[in-house]
Amino acid sequence: MSGAGAQLYTSLDNNSPSVGTILRTYRSIVMDVPYVNFGIQFCTTQILDAFKGATHVHVIDYGILYGLHWPCLIQELGKRPEGPPHLRITGTTFFILLSKFN
Repeated sequence: MSGAGAQLYTSLDNNSPSVGTILRTYRSIVMDVPYVNFGIQFCTTQILDAFKGATHVHVIDYGILYGLHWPCLIQELGKRPEGPPHLRITGTTFFILLSKFN
């Protein structure tokens, strides 16, 4: 057992998908599943309406993961007739661990 930890970790790490594979899969899910894509479009529209005419926009995303849903908002903010605002996106991810208490 001595020294097996590094070999075990390397073995497990080599079997996990790369970040690129995860991002491509996530993007294909977002683009191919209508209700997910609709949710992103709806949120983008609501944010654009809420910040209409604002010069500074700060969005806080709880559970950002990879943030692949933000390019749509950034693109739409850039198309505004009054010009793009100063944009700040703060992302945070919360992991909730459930444990059984006796």
